[in-house]
Amino acid sequence: MEDEVPIVWEKGKVIGKGGSSTVYVCKVLNGSFGRDQVAVKEIHTDGLSKEQVLGFRGEVDTIRSLQHPNVVEYLGTQQKENMFY
Repeated sequence: MEDEVPIVWEKGKVIGKGGSSTVYVCKVLNGSFGRDQVAVKEIHTDGLSKEQVLGFRGEVDTIRSLQHPNVVEYLGTQQKENMFY
């Protein structure tokens, strides 16, 4: 995950919600990804076990390898304080 160029984005409206995560439509601010909007999944890691956090990392590894018209394209991962994006 360290080899990715970070996307600079601004959080927009909620488009989905789960137990420990929320998905937002976000505006891309650095414009280097060929799109002006992306979906960002925000995962609150407070209160999660180490195994749960590792499970999210496993989900990222799976999604980054998928290429299908019905699957969202993976662009990158960011971690800040108690959040995983």
